[in-house]
Amino acid sequence: MLDTTYFISSQLPQPYTGSPDLTSQLLAWQLGNAYLLLGFLGLFILNTTTEPKVVHAYVWALWLGDIGHIGITLYAMGWEQSMAVDKWNPVVWGNIGVTGFLFFMRTLYLLGIFGPDRIPKAQANKHKLK
Repeated sequence: MLDTTYFISSQLPQPYTGSPDLTSQLLAWQLGNAYLLLGFLGLFILNTTTEPKVVHAYVWALWLGDIGHIGITLYAMGWEQSMAVDKWNPVVWGNIGVTGFLFFMRTLYLLGIFGPDRIPKAQANKHKLK
């Protein structure tokens, strides 16, 4: 994200040799800022809540976002480029491959494959006192 010329050119299916305009640079920086915001939200929400309901809502939101993220990327690339996996650049692998893996793991979590949610010890002790 710091090297906006590389980042912007790596978004394109064909090599780009020009210099990005200021609007493209701004969009790249804003995308990086949005990723940072999502990271902070995850960090703060998952480290401060003791409610499994909040965690589930957060994971559902991410799960739905994954569908849009992958879908928009595939749509923008078109059928031929989407199917040419051997020609994907690192950004496409991030947008489809990494997001697909995260989507799969979130699906397993939401299906309960990893077991039931645990109630933190402090909250479990409150329930025992009642």
